[in-house]
Amino acid sequence: MYRQWNIYFVFILLSIVPLFQLVKSDITKMEPDEIKNKWIGDFKTSVGTLAEKVLNITEIKKQLYNNRKHDEVKLINGMAEFNRIHTKVLLHLSTVHGVVLNLTSAIEKELDDHEHGIPPKTIIPLPVCCSVDSSHGSYEGRLRQKVDLTKPCIGTRGGDLFQTDVLASLQHMKQNYQDTPAVLWQYFSTVDGHFTQYPSSNRHCDSQGHLISPLTQEWFVDKLFMEKKNVVIVYDVGVIAGMVVGPENRTMSMYIHEAVLRILDTLTPDDQVNVVAFNDTAHAPTQCDKRLFVANQVNCDKIRRFLTTTNIPGGGSDFTSGLLKAYEMLISEKRYLSDKFKKRSTQLIFLTPGKPTNNGIEKLFTTISNKQEELDKNVHHFVYTFDDSLDEGVGDILSSIAHQELPGWPMISNFSVTFMPPVGPRGDFHVYNATGFVQGAATYYHKLQFQPPKKRDTGVTIIGPKSDSHSGLIMTSTIPVFHNNSVYGVAAIDTSMATIFAEILNFDIGVHSYAFLMESQHGQVLLHPQLRPPGDIRQESPVYPHLSVVEPTLSDVQIFNLTHAGTETQQLRAQVRMGRSSYKSGTPLDNSAPSNATLIYSKIHGIQFVLVLVKFDLDSDILIPQHLAQDLKLHAPYHRLDEISLSPVHNKPQDDSVCSYNGNFIATEESVIKLSPSVFRKPEQYKYSNEDVNQIIEINSFLEHSKNTSLIRLEVKEEIEHILRSTDEIDKLWRPTAKQVLERYFGTPSGVLRIFPGMPFRNTYNHLSQVWFRRSVALPHQFVFSSGQFSRFTSRNMLLMSKAVSENIADDPQGPPLVKLLQGVVGVVISHRQLNAILYQVSGCGGTDIECHLLDNNGYVLPSDGKATAARHLTQQFSWLASHLITNRQMKPFWCTSLSEGQHRLSYSMNLTFDQRTGSNRCESYVIGTVTETNLFLLVLYNRTKSGCDTSFDDTDTCTKGTNGQCNKCLTTDQSCESPCQCLADFDQCSSHYDLHDVRTTACYNDPLVDENVPSSFQPKPPRSDVKNCSLPCVAVEDKDECLSLQHCQWGDDYPSFPTCGWRNDSDIVHSTSQMTTPGVPTPPLRPPTKQTVVSSPGPGPAIPLKRTSTSNPQTVPVNSPPPKKTTPNPTVLPTSSGQTNIPTETPTEMTTQAQTSDIDITSTDSSVVSNQAIISHSSTLSKHITSGQIPLSTSNPAHETTQSQENMRQKNRKTESTDDKTGLVIGLIVAVMVVLLIVGLVIYKVRKRLKNQTNGARKGSIFDGVLFNRTSERAELTQSSRPYQQIM
Repeated sequence: MYRQWNIYFVFILLSIVPLFQLVKSDITKMEPDEIKNKWIGDFKTSVGTLAEKVLNITEIKKQLYNNRKHDEVKLINGMAEFNRIHTKVLLHLSTVHGVVLNLTSAIEKELDDHEHGIPPKTIIPLPVCCSVDSSHGSYEGRLRQKVDLTKPCIGTRGGDLFQTDVLASLQHMKQNYQDTPAVLWQYFSTVDGHFTQYPSSNRHCDSQGHLISPLTQEWFVDKLFMEKKNVVIVYDVGVIAGMVVGPENRTMSMYIHEAVLRILDTLTPDDQVNVVAFNDTAHAPTQCDKRLFVANQVNCDKIRRFLTTTNIPGGGSDFTSGLLKAYEMLISEKRYLSDKFKKRSTQLIFLTPGKPTNNGIEKLFTTISNKQEELDKNVHHFVYTFDDSLDEGVGDILSSIAHQELPGWPMISNFSVTFMPPVGPRGDFHVYNATGFVQGAATYYHKLQFQPPKKRDTGVTIIGPKSDSHSGLIMTSTIPVFHNNSVYGVAAIDTSMATIFAEILNFDIGVHSYAFLMESQHGQVLLHPQLRPPGDIRQESPVYPHLSVVEPTLSDVQIFNLTHAGTETQQLRAQVRMGRSSYKSGTPLDNSAPSNATLIYSKIHGIQFVLVLVKFDLDSDILIPQHLAQDLKLHAPYHRLDEISLSPVHNKPQDDSVCSYNGNFIATEESVIKLSPSVFRKPEQYKYSNEDVNQIIEINSFLEHSKNTSLIRLEVKEEIEHILRSTDEIDKLWRPTAKQVLERYFGTPSGVLRIFPGMPFRNTYNHLSQVWFRRSVALPHQFVFSSGQFSRFTSRNMLLMSKAVSENIADDPQGPPLVKLLQGVVGVVISHRQLNAILYQVSGCGGTDIECHLLDNNGYVLPSDGKATAARHLTQQFSWLASHLITNRQMKPFWCTSLSEGQHRLSYSMNLTFDQRTGSNRCESYVIGTVTETNLFLLVLYNRTKSGCDTSFDDTDTCTKGTNGQCNKCLTTDQSCESPCQCLADFDQCSSHYDLHDVRTTACYNDPLVDENVPSSFQPKPPRSDVKNCSLPCVAVEDKDECLSLQHCQWGDDYPSFPTCGWRNDSDIVHSTSQMTTPGVPTPPLRPPTKQTVVSSPGPGPAIPLKRTSTSNPQTVPVNSPPPKKTTPNPTVLPTSSGQTNIPTETPTEMTTQAQTSDIDITSTDSSVVSNQAIISHSSTLSKHITSGQIPLSTSNPAHETTQSQENMRQKNRKTESTDDKTGLVIGLIVAVMVVLLIVGLVIYKVRKRLKNQTNGARKGSIFDGVLFNRTSERAELTQSSRPYQQIM
């Protein structure tokens, strides 16, 4: 029951102004200066101290640089590096060239032997390709799928076996595959379509289980008929096409559509193509309805999608409308690209059921004659129809469309109009039955060459690149096979671009320099740091951007020089944007200025590709490690614990430190080494291979003794040795804090990753492509926080805090510094809850009236715990604030382009230091500031629910959100607000070139592709049943119930303001020692209260011995004991063996605090409990004891080590009650007016409600969550949830 109102009136009248200000400050007002100067500063200090404590960055730097003292400084010779890459690429290409020639020679020899009656050495029965069940084969890492490696297969179509006369020579295919890692698929076809492939697979079969004829494939057509073509396919979709024909009961429309698909397969990117579907009117793909497409994979897929929209027959069949549309396309193409158009042969392929519904014969042939005149009479017409539907007279019309070279054209009875011959060149007309229609139409190219070739083509032709759904970008090398001086067939080999051009992809000299590959004829870039790696490009329609898009700072003259390069090596000077360090960062760096560089380039012999090396002036020299002659005997176990733990080797973790968790080996006390694929001599083969025990032991021995191995590239061995030598003691630095965080790691640009605790990885894991590494290199001056799945102890997203170990230079004052020398990136995995707990501990964020959020530099709001699957963007969570920041240019919209996919993406970049708006409207009030030396920002708001913002706030500035992540507005330059989204890039759809006015100069970050189809046999083996199980680290748990269910964990001890899950016993936690502290790094800030205090230990662990009057032996809770029970009103105090009382085993001891000017004595409510006291005399005394090592950092009390901001808030929260007599009632009633009474009532209600709630525990939201306030005696009751403040640091 409240006290009499008159007493309050007198009290409030005497102190209404200070009380009102006190309550207002505590409940309704944010303090921007305090947030800026104290909260953010203390949080930054705490983060830095935590990082130094658990990572020991200073000591790691010291060891790295000490081991660099005697390294040789070597100038980077750009020309020498270019020649090294160029030589390697030529070697790979020549190897493939040799494989194709040897296969061809073997086939030709066997054909000659067969003709002379020499029997083949071996004949084996071959399976039919379309009957091969790949699920029964073995997984082949090189091909990323299951295949049969034991034998080739042969093709069938419609039940007719495609036989081959060269069975024995197929053994060469198997040998080629084993000897040459770049070789993927090998196949051979005769000119009659007899097909053989190795390995056995159904990859050349359609959905009906029929072989796709090799005679309609580009690798076959391009080799035999080298003409470049302009092709327009005109096909009939009138109602007559819906008639069912043939033994398979399919409509003519189905056969026509399949024929169009097969014709598209015959084309190469050197050809031009388009289609016209007609009935009563003509229709064409809207992307390019007036010209021809470049016949690359992207555009052919557009045409294929167009076919699906015209698969239902209907309407009439107006031949004239279809042909007229085709002629208009050809005429436009001739005007647009006159020279290229004339260098190609031009074909019009006309597919129809054969029954026109328009009788305008004169109009038809007049149109043909007039348009042929405009096209220089160079269009060949190939007309194909069905015999089932051919009416009398229709055959003459179709034949006349094809044979325009004949005199008296058109040859139609009862048609008197004739034209001057020849109207056009010779064509072809053929009538097929349903079974032969598709094959006949798709082999139109046989009629292109009316004269035998004058010169025998025996060379190798390389076609590509093209995308494979399993292997990424591949190239096809083709060569004709001759017999009796005539072409017998074509042999082909598919090769991996990632393998052939591995030296371009893995170029790592310097920090910023890079190499790329382009195609000279069209100027398209194939390999570049801005593009996805070739092995990851598996979509149907990859985009190859033009050089002017990828390198926008190059002039037209420089682009011309590169695209017209010869085989001799040349150089040019240019200003180019940074490559490896920025394009791969995932961080907006569009404002970075181009840097001076030398471009060294040359065309690769025998192929239309140009190799370019961009060597930046900033990358002037490198350090060459000095090899030590002595046997180092380093402790650096290879990550494959599943194998080395069973092997008789010395370089492995101790058996008692290896345990099993969730199917993974874990070395709890030691780190292991994972090497990037780029370190290996055959990186692509390594990524998808199953390492055997001998290889693992060989690598493990190399890591221990630097012994020679043929598996590792020679040029990186000494650098690996340097890294291992410099980090050999890292386990000693990280082991003491093993239970305070999850994994820690150190990754180097040379491909070495050391991770603690040790665990196996997939071979495909490459830390160089991970976002934590890229962002840290791009922002070397900051601790970079990124969210993702990394830890083996949880499937939830965790926080990765990383920092580049580098020497930097400030090249651009407006942007981040640039890395001059990169040693590596060091990082730690923590939970989202841990980071927020640190924030709440050093700020006033724990209150019920305000809420705090952490944002990254792209505006994503980090979750407060791991329950959220992904971070939400500010535009989605607080759109009113995002709109305001965008309007004020404090959050800048940023567009990047995913050049491999042809998409623009909208993201944001935070562009502020500090900002505030703290008006009367709580719902629109905020304080936001950057946490310096990190990529984080602190956002402080009034509690949205308590302030009524969730229901009453009119969010008029809501940001738009597109459907399914698609932007409503693409590439906007205004200040409108839209959530992160993506939209299609604008192309010149006919040429597949980006519109130069519609592209951003920064490429989007692309997450590495994770191949989920890799079988378990190609991954590290799970632990055996006899391997002991690991305990789940408590810091990996972010849920209270889950934490309390674990016997070795407890909830809320470490951070009382924001409870986390920690280890139950202090004695069970490995604490850091004074040896861990690195000179020059500040110790955790200690801010004890100004009053003297006597503190008894609140729970497990010793008391704080500041001024110890007696000793005690507190009990500790074993790791496997059940969680402590809830607090009871009358705790039982157990005596110790020495006659003194000890800490309760189940409930905390109640303590009393008496406010005095000098000393505060805290005693137990039980008079018998008078021992176990400790006195904190003064803040300087406390600091003195701690620095002298008398007080362990893990046993101090957070309730008496608050920050200054916490102390201020505590002072504001204390409400004094008046006990004056009732004589002031009259004065209070006279002076107080109704408005004041209302204010006073509200204030008293809120104050009394807070005081009343304190009987149930700590004040929620107060930074003294661990302290209860007793109203009558003003004593402090310390709860069991209190925890030493220094322990979080």
